[in-house]
This record gives sequence, C-alpha cells and structure tokens, in this order.
Amino acid sequence: MGYTEPDPRDDLNGLDVARKLTILARLVGLEIESPTSFPVQSLIPKELERVQSGDEFLQKLPEFDAQMEKTKAAAEKEGKVVRFVGSIDVAKKEVKVGLEKFDRSHPIAALKGSDNIISFTTNRYSSPLIVQGAGAGGDVTAMGVTGDLLKVLERLS
Repeated sequence: MGYTEPDPRDDLNGLDVARKLTILARLVGLEIESPTSFPVQSLIPKELERVQSGDEFLQKLPEFDAQMEKTKAAAEKEGKVVRFVGSIDVAKKEVKVGLEKFDRSHPIAALKGSDNIISFTTNRYSSPLIVQGAGAGGDVTAMGVTGDLLKVLERLS
C-alpha cells in the first residue's frame, strides 16, 4: 500500500522509530547517544534477519504470521490490542521502542492504516493530549519535504 520503505525491513527493525525518538528525546533535554543506545524491539523474525533481499524477505514473511497472530490473540484474551510504539519517559529518562498492549478504549488502540499518533502526558495534560494524523504515503512525504524546504529558505534569508 506504499506505507513502508522499499525494503520493509527498514521499518520493521524499529530503527526508523528509534531515530525519531532520539531526535524528540534530545529536544526535551535527554542525553541520548544514538538510536541504538536504548531498547529497540525488532519485528523481524530471527530466522529472516540474514535474508539477502527485500523481495526474498517478503516472500518468506508469511511463514511467520502465526507468531504475530499468537501475540495478538494473547492480547485479545486480556481485552487489549497490540501496537508497535516508541515512548519517552522524561522523568525516568527512559526511551524504548517495541510492541505494547493497550486497552481498546485507548486512542492508540484505534490507529488504522498509516496513521501516527503522539500522546503527551504532562503536568498540564494529566489526561493525555493526543495529536493524530497521516504518517506515510506520497502526499505526507511531499508536504514534509516542502516544509523542510521552506525552513531552509527562511534561514537563508
């Protein structure tokens, strides 16, 4: 559907989320050395880590669907859903990326397609402040590039 990188392993290994969290964590004052300096859970099955090409990876991936279905079923028994998330806890100085379970009533549980969501909990927003919107696709990428170009032009003038 055009939501992942050309080689989906670049998304499934969790490092894309980790790079974004590294930037956000640094912006809020945490001393994060690199995207590999905190826990990052990869969704790539161990057996497929050494596959040579993205095409071969996609061809073999369905063999491992049962693993993810088992994880989803366990969450469903608890009345929850599983989502792949990154989180920053400023007070604890913790950053992590991985699968987490959420109650069905949680805003993250309602995510669909390529939507992204950011949930802020602060002294002011003890009930989370939610920002949600499209996170992938040609239009979103084009707008992001346009925004970056406008920032460059502003700084040059």
